[in-house]
Amino acid sequence: MDRTVVMPILRPVGFIGNEEYKLSLAFEGERFVTQWLPLIPAISKEDKYFEPSMIRIILTHDRQHIRGVSASLQDLPAGYDSLHAPELHQLNNATHWPKHVLLQYTWNPLVEVDQVQGMNFLLGTGVFMMASMLYIVSSMYNEKISVLVNELADDDDVNEEKTD
Repeated sequence: MDRTVVMPILRPVGFIGNEEYKLSLAFEGERFVTQWLPLIPAISKEDKYFEPSMIRIILTHDRQHIRGVSASLQDLPAGYDSLHAPELHQLNNATHWPKHVLLQYTWNPLVEVDQVQGMNFLLGTGVFMMASMLYIVSSMYNEKISVLVNELADDDDVNEEKTD
């Protein structure tokens, strides 16, 4: 499931405006923290405009918990600059706060296979199939098997009489 959201960021205390603004994100009570991402570069008086970026977040999860987080800056996809023009224009306005940043996040499911449970399932399936096959074979050849067993029993009786 991919989503794109606009997140407001507040002006930090002591931020002058011509310094670099970096952002780090934390998930699950700071259990997963991203690296620092430079949102607003240090701007000189000559360069007042910069190209805004979008933060792409990939969240890896199993069914209950987040297992990993990665974040990176990416160029804006085509059409996003016109769709979010007011928010992106505010990034270049040094006096306007709060600024807004685009976040695109993707949930990737983590599929884990329990090897012991898988082996037990395969073993149980194999035993069941073998028992089914033995039942089918024994029901099909019941008469022939009883004749064979009787012949073998008679041969054993004959061999025992010869040794006596």
